[in-house]
Amino acid sequence: MKTPHKWATEIKAWADGEQIQCRENSNSIWEDVLNPVWSTIEGGEYRIKPLIIKYRVALIKYDNRAAAVAKSPDDYSRLEENNIFVRWITDEIEIEV
Repeated sequence: MKTPHKWATEIKAWADGEQIQCRENSNSIWEDVLNPVWSTIEGGEYRIKPLIIKYRVALIKYDNRAAAVAKSPDDYSRLEENNIFVRWITDEIEIEV
């Protein structure tokens, strides 16, 4: 069996419409690329752009107090306007999935 291309997974994902990112070496930042060259330059890397999830955690008055998670600025506003809202526990948190 032939050895697959070094970036076979990323090439297939790109062909299926996924956003691809590249960086020149492990010290550089990931950048979106529209037309990847799929080079095998030493130290260079490609990846499928990870999904970024943003959220905040709030303290709300509900029974014996509970925490709530808001996932978007619209959710933040709705929660703040609700009479059960006490305060934000965190600033906006961003994670890559």
